[in-house]
Amino acid sequence: MIHKGLCALLLGISLLSAAEEKERVYFPPDTPYLEKVYHALNEQNYLLVEDSTAADWKGSLVMTDFSDSIRYEILLDKPSGASVIAGVFYLKPVAGKIVLKQIRDFSLWFAVTNLIILGLFFIRF
Repeated sequence: MIHKGLCALLLGISLLSAAEEKERVYFPPDTPYLEKVYHALNEQNYLLVEDSTAADWKGSLVMTDFSDSIRYEILLDKPSGASVIAGVFYLKPVAGKIVLKQIRDFSLWFAVTNLIILGLFFIRF
């Protein structure tokens, strides 16, 4: 009776310790938004590691650009070929449209100031 109880206790402890062990994921250090990746992985019971040889998974970010936001998918690949989407987070879009507007405004003001300088040049004579 004690032997069966001891086996059950050891089995329970081993299951609990196995359940608490997180799978390790490696992301290159130059990955953007690494802090958001860390939080998303932590919620899914993954551990972010700095050493690629100690990792069970290799991670990458896949970006999808929507009109009002940018979606980043955290894609995990195993050396055996399995891949999993471990999480998703959204960010506001990069200011690409703002840059085009700034270039257009700069070109307009550049033309206006050059016309003013040209006019002042001819007024001087």
